[in-house]
Amino acid sequence: MKSVNYPNWLIEKAKEIKLLALDMDGILTDGKLSLSANDIHTRHFYALDGYGLKFLASTGVQTAIITASPLETLVQSRARDLSIKYIVMNRFDKWNALKDILASNNIEYDQCAFIGDDWPDIKPIYYCGLGISVPNAHPLVKKYSDYITVNSSSEGAVREITDLIMLAQNTMKDILSNVLPDKLPKDEL
Repeated sequence: MKSVNYPNWLIEKAKEIKLLALDMDGILTDGKLSLSANDIHTRHFYALDGYGLKFLASTGVQTAIITASPLETLVQSRARDLSIKYIVMNRFDKWNALKDILASNNIEYDQCAFIGDDWPDIKPIYYCGLGISVPNAHPLVKKYSDYITVNSSSEGAVREITDLIMLAQNTMKDILSNVLPDKLPKDEL
């Protein structure tokens, strides 16, 4: 995972985020789909992304997966492991799915960040307060994004954003203080 220096305007936008929603394939996974002769699907997830989502959820920021994928067992299992509150599967109309989640939680569009990589992700990226894509996203998706991550999908892109939100909302120090040695100087957090 590459180190990131977040620009000030991005930190300011991240201060307002109450919900982080993301696509699955090409964001939480590397976007490669494997199918065995027995119809067994496999995906590759990045552990640091997973920890980032769990840490973010522990701060009170809600998380959601909105995917066109119909692989219910796989998606539900991974989402459960990551403490993801909302799981919407088999939906190409991601903007309408996201609007339902926002409305049911009294969250405004500008309080939501969305990470995506392909055409069904354009509306949520465009309308959310923080629209994000990855370097390997479709060029049209990147055109409408506020921010393109330094890290690629399944190589730390999600962790880059969870760290950003926790940094902006001053919740990262609390989490780090629980996992770092007591002797570490506090100004290094």
